[in-house]
Amino acid sequence: TGTNAGDGYFAGESDGIVTIGDDEIPSSRQIHCFDAHTLNLVKSSWSLPNGRFLFTELSTEREYLLVGRDYMKQYRPEAWDYRVPETGLSSLELKQLWESWQ
Repeated sequence: TGTNAGDGYFAGESDGIVTIGDDEIPSSRQIHCFDAHTLNLVKSSWSLPNGRFLFTELSTEREYLLVGRDYMKQYRPEAWDYRVPETGLSSLELKQLWESWQ
């Protein structure tokens, strides 16, 4: 479609959760999702205390830049560039996944 609406998603789980420090402790931090080519902000959210996050309704025809920032200013930002969203889970499955993380 060429827009930022779609059935793609990023689900921060496994080695994609937000962690801090050398011990990689799961943590709640702000995550920004930008269009990788225009750098326009698409979505922004906070990860849960367990480090998990979820961005939904993303176009699979676009690439994205995900940036995690430390509001406490103790750690450098982490970024994942030119990422294409996943599509393996339905809206219902994504809702169930999110609820299981709470």
